[in-house]
Amino acid sequence: MITPEFIKVTEVPSSNPISCPICALQVYPGDEVDDWTFDPSTGVCEHTLFVGTDTGFEYRSSLFNQHMGLVDDQESEPDLPKSAEDDFLGYDDFTSKVSLPGSIKFASYMGAPSFFGVYHGFAPK
Repeated sequence: MITPEFIKVTEVPSSNPISCPICALQVYPGDEVDDWTFDPSTGVCEHTLFVGTDTGFEYRSSLFNQHMGLVDDQESEPDLPKSAEDDFLGYDDFTSKVSLPGSIKFASYMGAPSFFGVYHGFAPK
C-alpha cells in the first residue's frame, strides 16, 4: 500500500509576511499591518490552493476543491469531515491532508490568548 505524501507544513510567525514560494507574490503582509484585510484580487496567485483561518476559508482554488472533494463554490463553507474519533477536523488539520505533489502550507498562529491560525497553501501548476 502506498502512503500519500502530505503537504509540507511550515510554521511562520504571524508578524512575518507570506509570499508564494513559487512566484514570490506577497499574499500576506504580516499582522503588523493594522488595516489589512484579505482581498482575492491581490491575495492569491495562480499557485494558491487555499487561504483559510480557524473559522473558515477566505479562498479555495478549483484544484483544491476537486482534490479535497469539495463543491467548487466560493460562497459556501464546506462541511469538514470527521476524524476517526468522530470529532470534526479543524481547518488546520483538514488543510494538512492535501496530498498534491510539491504542495506547501504556511501556518501562522497569533499569540496567547487566542492562538488563532491563518493558513496559506500553494502548489505548482
